[in-house]
Amino acid sequence: MKRRSNTATWDGAPERRVRVLLECPPESSPAIIADALERQGFEVRTCEGPDRRHACALLHDGACSLVDGADVVVNLLDGPDDDAGRVLGALTHERRPPGIVTTQSAMEVASGREVPAEAVLPQRLTVVQGSLSTARLVEAITRSLRAQQEPTPSWGDGFC
Repeated sequence: MKRRSNTATWDGAPERRVRVLLECPPESSPAIIADALERQGFEVRTCEGPDRRHACALLHDGACSLVDGADVVVNLLDGPDDDAGRVLGALTHERRPPGIVTTQSAMEVASGREVPAEAVLPQRLTVVQGSLSTARLVEAITRSLRAQQEPTPSWGDGFC
């Protein structure tokens, strides 16, 4: 399988399309998943996560242009190393946070135990339920986008 090219920036991406950053290890065929999402109308960039040769800009530098420009980050990094959990954790601390879609196994890596998504990020984290499929992934991205449109409770409006 050939590697996708030109995935380092959002340059040239149409403004009207939803931007999805797919964080997926190479052994999980990110190009196939990205192609499936693109056929559904999303603008997709991929990141295969940190490894010995490539540092994660979000972890190493505290910022990542792909995360910054994404509407939704699909985090499928659920490897045994600490970096997979650290990437998901770093996403949750972004100043202008994108929506985050992940799997229960990635949540377990991030937390070290099974934690309900609602306890972590009530409006920003959507967990794909069941096995991963294009339909479930698209539905989770759509739910994440809808959740981002809901007003966030603020101090003084009766919620806090």
